[in-house]
Amino acid sequence: DVAGDPKIVADAKRLAALLGAQLVGSSAVVRVVGPGAVLDRTAALAPSLCVLIGNAQLDLAGATSVIRIGAQPNKFVDGALPGAVEKGLAELVRRLERG
Repeated sequence: DVAGDPKIVADAKRLAALLGAQLVGSSAVVRVVGPGAVLDRTAALAPSLCVLIGNAQLDLAGATSVIRIGAQPNKFVDGALPGAVEKGLAELVRRLERG
């Protein structure tokens, strides 16, 4: 699970900050991000954009756009980065930071 990889979690945190998104992950993410990113499954959450790391499961409002880091391709994933998660995410963050 990507939630246990400190580099991927740090890059996801940078991505969320660049996009003004709420970062959410499972309890494995708390070591890198801190307790504010781990929410109870029953917590109300309705951001306009949310970055989810790993297999975090939340009940989000219908208007929320979601970026999943480390999600397996399926009918609920709108897009995916090619190649390994670590390399693709790091490159995306670098490109966004350059503007």
